[in-house]
Parts: sequence; C-alpha cells; structure tokens
Amino acid sequence: YADKIPQHFLKNSIQIACQGTVLLPRYYLPGSNISVKVSDCDLGSDISNISIQVFGNLNSGSVILLAEATNSSMFLSVFSGTILTNFFASNNINETYQYGEISVVYKDQNPLSFVNRSTFEWAIANLSVTQTFNAHQSQSNLKLGELVDIVVKDRDAANSAGIILVYAYTDQDSESLVLKDTGSGNGVFTGKFYTDAHYPATTGDYRISPAYSGLAITVTYFDQYPGVNVSSVIFVSDFQQISLAQPIQPIDGTFISILVIDADLNTNTLSVEVYPGLSQIEFCLQNFCDSESVVLVETSSNSSSFTGQLAVTTVSSVKGDGYLFVSCSGLDLCVIKGHYNDTIWGVFSTSTSTLHKAKIFVSSNAGALVGGNWFVPGESLTVTLVDADLNVNQSSIDRAPVIVRNGMLEEPLMLLETDQNSSVFQGIISAPATDGEISPFISSLFSAPRGANISLLYVDLNLNGYVVGANITATSKSIVSSVPEAVTSRFYDWQQENL
Repeated sequence: YADKIPQHFLKNSIQIACQGTVLLPRYYLPGSNISVKVSDCDLGSDISNISIQVFGNLNSGSVILLAEATNSSMFLSVFSGTILTNFFASNNINETYQYGEISVVYKDQNPLSFVNRSTFEWAIANLSVTQTFNAHQSQSNLKLGELVDIVVKDRDAANSAGIILVYAYTDQDSESLVLKDTGSGNGVFTGKFYTDAHYPATTGDYRISPAYSGLAITVTYFDQYPGVNVSSVIFVSDFQQISLAQPIQPIDGTFISILVIDADLNTNTLSVEVYPGLSQIEFCLQNFCDSESVVLVETSSNSSSFTGQLAVTTVSSVKGDGYLFVSCSGLDLCVIKGHYNDTIWGVFSTSTSTLHKAKIFVSSNAGALVGGNWFVPGESLTVTLVDADLNVNQSSIDRAPVIVRNGMLEEPLMLLETDQNSSVFQGIISAPATDGEISPFISSLFSAPRGANISLLYVDLNLNGYVVGANITATSKSIVSSVPEAVTSRFYDWQQENL
C-alpha cells in the first residue's frame, strides 16, 4: 500500500492454499485395473511423486506411490497411478453378495486434511443351469424330458418388477424365459424350462424341442451393468431304462439277460457298439454276494438298445468267473439284481425274482371255533396265495386269479396283493345272506353237507401250467378242542350234590 503522507509503502503476504482432489471412476469391473489421479495446486514443482493409501475388501490400507503426470504444471501438480483390483477387491471376480468397494485416501498437508474417494465393484452376473436326476446334480448335462433349473445372481439387476429375462436356444428352437426374484434382496432370480424329444419347435412354450442326446442348449443372460452377455451351455442326455429278464426254471445252466436303453452310448450311428464294464448282475445270499460284469452290446446299429447276458450256476461261487452263482433253496423270495453305471447320472438298478412254485392256503374265519382245515357252511373263507412271479409291478397292487371248486361246480375268484411288492395275494369268499341272492355255485358251497371238500386251485403259468391247490372240509358242527383236567384224589357223594 503506498501511503503518500508520509510517503511510505506498506506490504504483507499470505500463502495461497488449495485442497487436493482425488479422481476415481464411479464403478470398476472385477479383475480390471483402476486409474487414480490426485491434483494439488500448492505442492510446488520440485515434487515428483506422492503417496496415497488404498483400502479394499481384503486390505487394510496399502500405500501406493503416484508419479507426476505429464499434464502437471507450475500452477497445478497432477499425479497418476494404477490400482490392481485382483488384490484389493473382493475375492470372487464373479457375483458376490457384498459390494466390492475400494477407497483412496490422500493426505493434503496444506491445509491439513484427508481427501477420501471410493469406487464400487460392478459385479458380472453369475448364471447357472442345473438339473438333479437320480440323486446326481449336473451343470453340464440335462436329462431329456426333465425340468431344468436356472439361477441368475445379479445384485445390480434389482427392479420393481422383480423379473429378468434369459434366453435358451438351439439351432431349431429359441425360448425367452422369465425368471422371478426370490425376494432375498441379493438379486437372485430363478426359473425353469424343460425339453421334449417329439414335440415340434414352438416359441413361447418354455420347452426346447425337438431335443435329443448330445444336443447343445445355450442359455444367455444380458447383464446391463456392465453390459455383457453371460452364457452357459448344457448338453442333453437320454438314458431311458434298465431291465432284467426273468430266469427260466430250473435255473442251473440257463442265462439271465439285462437290457439298457441309453442314447448317450450311441456315439456311432453306423456301427454296433460294445461297452464292457458298465453293467453288473448280482445275487446275494446272507453275507455273500456274487457280482459279475456284463458286456453290453448294441442290438443293431443306431438302436440305442444294449443287451448282455450271464450264465447261471448253482454249484460255483467264484467271484469274477463270468458265471452268476444263484442258490434259492429255502428262500421264499429269490432276488437277482442288475446295475448300470451311467457316466453322467450314476448307478441305475433293477431286480427280478427267480421263478419258483406258488403256495396257496384256505382257512375259515371262525378261527378258534373251528380252525384247521374245517369250516361251517355259512362262514367266510379266506384264500391266501404266495407267488413272487405275480409281483409284476413293485409299486402297485397286483392281482391273481384262482379257482374255487365244490364237487363238479367251480367259479373264479380274484385275489388282490396285500401290499405293494408283498407277493402275497388274498381274497374272501363271503357268506351269503339268503340263497336267493347268490349264484347256485356259492349257494351249494355254503349249504355243503358235512364232509364235503372245497378245493382252491391256482395254475402257475410260469412253471408250464403247474397246479397248486388247497382243500377245506365242511362240518355241521363246531369242533372243540380241550385238554383233560389233571386227575386228583377226590371223593364226593353224587346223590348228595344233586339233591
């Protein structure tokens, strides 16, 4: 300041200070590098680098040096560097359930302050296509005809509608699938689709068709942030069945056959294919099991049906000799099992029972009054048949016909299996109310004279028509069984006691 009276110059000074700034992108991609810049106008031209601290999910504050940038000037110092996200970010470069955040702290000396800026992970969505079949889960294969589960995890896809779209397609069919938010708040969306071998390709039916073994199905989700397609490819498999043919009686010296239908094994449509080691047949008796490997041979080129067989013996029990040891003596149910080791879905098993003679019983329901092989005309009769060969369907109730014969008259009676897979069949011949309400045959049965025999017959077709039977005899009065009272030395006057 120039003071004229007296003439004098007054002056003072103040240092200009400005707060530094930190520049970071708002979002970053997992696995990528982040560019960081720090600018400050009061550092001076003699400083060539500065330090910053970086905080991430896996780091508590590492120091990074930033070098002076080329656009730095005498008025504004600019420093730049790179942050490696694979060290400072979250440990999963795909979808995680926590936001990856990286913070940069710059200590400004003038004025003394801390400048803090953060950048956030832009997570790429995770897409999984899975199917569980035969207790095996696969993310690379699906069973033809079974539902397929799709799960997308994308935390930045949350929207008010609560849905996202994915696309499943082949060279013949394309489906737009709606996935719904599970409501977990983590951006998890789920949906399903299925495949069909014969249905024509129709857009909008949530079905990929026609599908066949080896077909590749691509499922794609477009992640808007950061704007990339996330895809998964899954292949169709087509295992269909395994079955065992029942052995012929007598069993020694015969063969037992196994059938496997699996299009996945049909890799060469022009030739008959052979697969050793994928199938076994076994028989177990108490603590001993004989399991023999079976070679599967395709029935014809491009058939997808494979058969194998083993010779059966009842005298040798050497494992691995190529003969299946079977001994059913004394067993009510003699079971042979077959196994197929599917390379994708694990082991599939089936079983069959050896053919043996049926047993039939008949009894009156009077029980304590009559019992044994007697009945009083008018009582109900219970007929029981045991035959494992009639247990055709092990998951439902089977039926068995028998013949009831009274002298020259006979009528059929249908027996029902007592339980699924029990091989025991029962039926009741109910006592009539009056003779006028029943057939002449049943009328004669329940008015049978004492000593008449009622016969139950069953024809075992599996044993070339072998007939098994049971009889019950009519009596006109009940038969009471008793045990004599122990003899004691007692004397009494009969006449006195009867006065």
